[in-house]
Amino acid sequence: MKELWRDFYNWLDSARIGEIFSARDRAYEKTRELRSKDPDTRRDLRRMVRLMDEELVMRSELAAIFARWKERPADRPDAKAYRRSPGAVPVMHRRFQ
Repeated sequence: MKELWRDFYNWLDSARIGEIFSARDRAYEKTRELRSKDPDTRRDLRRMVRLMDEELVMRSELAAIFARWKERPADRPDAKAYRRSPGAVPVMHRRFQ
């Protein structure tokens, strides 16, 4: 069981947003199909759906933060603290590109 969760977390960390959405929808449908069956399986599927939702929210929040950071005006009082060499831009993690 530990390997299942380890593999799931590794997949969740490397999956694209579209893959997470489709996997979340499939897992949600499976929980609805297993309504009266194995409660352990339903619990694990609900946990996976919740973790996928959390990952999607986190990624969208981080993308919004990066977008605001790129668009901040250079004449803000705190812009001096963030000033780097000319032409430097923030490097986004590969997951958020």
